Amino acid sequence: MAKASSKKINNIIMIVVCVASILLIGASVFIFADYTQKLHNGAGSIAIHNSDEMAENFSSVIEGYKQRSENLAKDLLATGMQNEEDFSINLSRIIREEGKGIKFARYFKGGEEYLPSGTPFNTEYESKKVIVGSKMEVSVCVGIVEDRVNSISMVAFCIPLKGCPYADCLVLFYHTGIIDEVKAPENSDTKSRLTAICTSEGEIVSILENSDLDISLHNNIYEFLRKTINDKSTIDDVQTTVTEGRSKAYTVSANGHETILAVSGIREYGSSHFSVFSIYRASDLYNAAYSTFTTLLGILALSFALLIFVAGYFIVNFRLSERRIKNLRERNELLDCPTVVKFEKVANEIMARNKNSSFAVTVVDIRHFDYMTEHMGEEQMINELKRMRDFYTRFLQVEETFGYAENGRFVLLLHYRDKEALGQRIKMLSTVLGIVKITNSGERITLSAYGGMSLSVYSSDISAEKMLDQAIIAENATKYPYDFEAFRIYNERLHSSTEMTEYIEVNMQSALENKLFRVFYQPKYNIEGNRPDGCEALVRWYNPETDEYMQPGLFLPIFEENRFIVKLDKYVYEQVCIYMSETVAQHKTLYPISVNVSRITAAEPDFLSYYTAIKNKYNIADNFIMIEFTESSAFEDYERLRETVNILHKNGFKCSIDDFGSGFSSYNILKELPMDEIKLDRFFIMRGFSDERDLKVLSSVIQLGRGLNMKVTQEGVETKDQMDMLKKLGCNVIQGYYYSKPLVQGDYDDFLTRKFMN
Repeated sequence: MAKASSKKINNIIMIVVCVASILLIGASVFIFADYTQKLHNGAGSIAIHNSDEMAENFSSVIEGYKQRSENLAKDLLATGMQNEEDFSINLSRIIREEGKGIKFARYFKGGEEYLPSGTPFNTEYESKKVIVGSKMEVSVCVGIVEDRVNSISMVAFCIPLKGCPYADCLVLFYHTGIIDEVKAPENSDTKSRLTAICTSEGEIVSILENSDLDISLHNNIYEFLRKTINDKSTIDDVQTTVTEGRSKAYTVSANGHETILAVSGIREYGSSHFSVFSIYRASDLYNAAYSTFTTLLGILALSFALLIFVAGYFIVNFRLSERRIKNLRERNELLDCPTVVKFEKVANEIMARNKNSSFAVTVVDIRHFDYMTEHMGEEQMINELKRMRDFYTRFLQVEETFGYAENGRFVLLLHYRDKEALGQRIKMLSTVLGIVKITNSGERITLSAYGGMSLSVYSSDISAEKMLDQAIIAENATKYPYDFEAFRIYNERLHSSTEMTEYIEVNMQSALENKLFRVFYQPKYNIEGNRPDGCEALVRWYNPETDEYMQPGLFLPIFEENRFIVKLDKYVYEQVCIYMSETVAQHKTLYPISVNVSRITAAEPDFLSYYTAIKNKYNIADNFIMIEFTESSAFEDYERLRETVNILHKNGFKCSIDDFGSGFSSYNILKELPMDEIKLDRFFIMRGFSDERDLKVLSSVIQLGRGLNMKVTQEGVETKDQMDMLKKLGCNVIQGYYYSKPLVQGDYDDFLTRKFMN
């Protein structure tokens, strides 16, 4: 009786265990099936993300060529055209000189199409897409077209020529090879079996990736899909997605394998001209989780213990993966130092522990990092970054930290009691870079730093993330090469820089017309001959409402971006010539004047002819105008600048290389370019000749310049000690506030009279 009772109890226990196991297994199946669906959805999202990124890359390439085409059209409209013959000549010339990559060009006038020579072109041979695009009021890429005359495929762009009496629209045909400039996403961990760019009709125009699919017999993606997946409804839906310019992922079976097909249509002005097709193995997108979970679903009914084991395995791996990801986010493997993520975390903790302390978040960037890396070599630049890392590690005090933010940028959290002491520490930050480097090609270049700071006072609740954002805003205000202030402190005025940019661009033309751009003259002093050595013409923007001048560091960078600098350079140059002509007419002593020329102005086709014509117009004697070029102009094209300098010399100009040592310094400039003057950047003296190494560098540059028969001028001289040292080292001329600040024309005349005429 007792045994039967015990057996019954055991049976009940077994039934309970079985029911519990069945319920647990069922629940596990449901949970894992749901998780598998999420993996499936995630795989589609990854495929779409990669496909969309490819579509964005493609759009950027097409937009770039459209912009290039619009610029060519602007150049055409800017030429002087008196009749249709001039139009045809100028069009042919511009296509020949500036139309790199263009196979053909035609234009429309009154619905008729013409060759650049003006010969009519039979529109029966023209693509309907081109004809439609020629009637649009905006520039448009009409897609791939077939040139029936030459039997080749090309990418066509229609650019309206508004206001042109000789043509309504310019049509430029580029080789389809421009599509090969589109690159697959470099940061994707998963490569596709096939990624191709196709027309909306399915024609394959470029294959970006192809690991194992044989597509050699197919020129049309839809034909390939019909052969591969054999699913008419899906293919029809794919065509609809492409036509509507949408993005969508499809799960299909291809040759017995579960496959993800991602499609991204690219719309422009109402039609889909191109599309990106990407094909992935589902298992590639699911990664290791796919095979593990599918295996797990098959054996759940056989072993509950295995279920627990596998679940535990994945939990452990998930934790390890999280830890690895966290380490990657918080530790830069290349430099073996904290990243910005780690910096922000530690900085917040430090500031929370020290509520009664004041902190500065400082951003330190290597000036022209990409350029320097290219010329020094990546290995040497990495060594420089490691040297900076070691310096900052030793430099930091207790409860301070730093991190590396990629592309030559370090961020630091520093204690400070007053701004003067902080300034001294910041100066030390830049000393780690102030050394001439020898590149692999033998060039000498100087690394320099710039940056920004955000300050917090004690008891403030500002976060490290917010302070870093503010420091970057301040740093962006130091990027213009004429700014001597290498590190700036954030303030609300810098925060309103966007509004300032809008104000500048809206008012720049009217300011030029109303002569609100005023020329200032900063005297130069010949310390060898104890006499004036002319001056440099500088520009300021006068605001009559506030009776203040806007500094050039605010508006010149914007003018260089929007090319208004060309107009301003020409305006300043003519004002200088007018002043020189008036000085001669009044029988006053005339001294040479240096005029700055931006790299954009120097690259203009009419630069030489215009500057020579203005000089002759005002009868300026030879050798009284010095044209100053920046180092960056020299690095862009040695040969072209050397030819420009030679022509300027023939026309009575002198030439100078400005800001030598500001970051691009290369002795190739001195070797290759026949300059009359070298102007040393303030960098050479800003540390006040603090050690023997500084003196040797400065002395060698001065002696090299003199040995090449160039006048050596030092900019930014502010103290008598600096002048005495420069005189001892053999420097010819100084310029800076020690001698005189920039002066308006009347004050400059009075300065010369008062200082040298009495």
